[in-house]
Amino acid sequence: MKYGKGDAPIIPLGLINDHYFLIKKVGVTRYALENYEAFVNEPNDDWMLKQMKKNKKGDMVLVKTKDKVIDSFDLIDIMYKQKDKYLSPITLTDELYKTTLSNKFTNIPTLEYSDELVRKCTISDEDFKDLGETVPVESQPKEKNMNKQRNKPYHAEFFDFETTTDGLKHRPYLARVAGESTVFVNPYADRKGYDKMIGYEMLKHLALKHKGENLLMFAHNAGYDIKFLFDFIMWDKVIMRGTSLLRGYGKFYYEKGKYVMVSIQDTKAYLVCQLKDFSDMFKLEMRKEIIPYGMYNQKTMSSSEVWEKGMTLAKVKKYCKKEKVDFDGFMSNCHEWGCVKESGLIDIIEYSSRYCELDCEVLKNGWETFQTWIMKITNLDVNDYVSISSMVDKYFKNEGVYDGVYELSSYVREFSQRSMVGGRTMCRENKKYHLPDVKLADFDAVSLYPSAMSRLIASPKSLRITPMTF
Repeated sequence: MKYGKGDAPIIPLGLINDHYFLIKKVGVTRYALENYEAFVNEPNDDWMLKQMKKNKKGDMVLVKTKDKVIDSFDLIDIMYKQKDKYLSPITLTDELYKTTLSNKFTNIPTLEYSDELVRKCTISDEDFKDLGETVPVESQPKEKNMNKQRNKPYHAEFFDFETTTDGLKHRPYLARVAGESTVFVNPYADRKGYDKMIGYEMLKHLALKHKGENLLMFAHNAGYDIKFLFDFIMWDKVIMRGTSLLRGYGKFYYEKGKYVMVSIQDTKAYLVCQLKDFSDMFKLEMRKEIIPYGMYNQKTMSSSEVWEKGMTLAKVKKYCKKEKVDFDGFMSNCHEWGCVKESGLIDIIEYSSRYCELDCEVLKNGWETFQTWIMKITNLDVNDYVSISSMVDKYFKNEGVYDGVYELSSYVREFSQRSMVGGRTMCRENKKYHLPDVKLADFDAVSLYPSAMSRLIASPKSLRITPMTF
């Protein structure tokens, strides 16, 4: 591999078993490597340079030489081809849990543990943050030299993207923010690149709106929307649960040398439902969704004529009929929102923008209602926690639910976790039954975990001890 231009040096890289590494001399001979068992009692590292060589008498003798050392490629190749001799399986250890690789291995070699891996639950913020999932807003990752920017307040903003979904990837064509009249679109005239710079335009607008103060941004299913912002933010940390985003932290540079801190929170980490369910959940008025999404495809969104002039009534009617969308209801909305131009063409961009705006307002009103309810019940601000689980965990600690309880981490927790079996529903004896003409009574029990926890806490005989090995 060569990096740079001109006379830049060639960087030799090796590839074995899907792992890249730098090829360089490693200070060991092939003979020493292949016969290392014979040198285990050597007092120093001189054995690594041992090599068999004929002396003047023609006898093979051990000598020390630097001329026969091998490189890293030969070293790894020899060891990999003789794994049983040189290598041992990677096991779950405390050090491995400090990397991102712990989920790739299963073997636990020992249950001996240090005090750091088993500790009493406390309500201190430091202990709470160390659980791994939760990083309160005011405790975001800090630079060594904390600057004024990180101490500036955060402003809540609720946003959404509208996208085309045909083709190899989803592409945004506009974005809206709750309470903002601005429609964020590609600022350039070339509509073939209709998805370019939309996220940047939105972030810059909000950074200037708040005069360089920080942003706490909310989206429902933010793991989807964050894709359209990813290239514009320098990410410090992204907190995931499986493949779902909980919250992301980073910096957005809106001018040369000027940036704001950005936190993006997925409201679905708290409210696992569709946005349309907010209507009943929070008693919000919502307009019935009347929109033929197939009309917003790569072909129409790449058309300058559609953006500048609009779409004919016949084409709109065709899309509505294809997707079984209420055409009369669609046109009623168009007249109310001023989407019918003097030419008779339909401004489908404005129509989509209005729905996107409504979604942002519903998200904002629903989340703020939810925030008020939780504050009243728990005295906790949901904005300080990345998921319902982390917020409830904090509430339990504050209420003393975990008093006298120990929390486990690393391989100790993994071992304990393997004793938990459940999650599946089955009939007696794990058999299938097909009873089409029989009335069935559902005796499924609920809240078994909290019921058991309550009984354990109330029982003076309940065990609250640290793990013991046998």
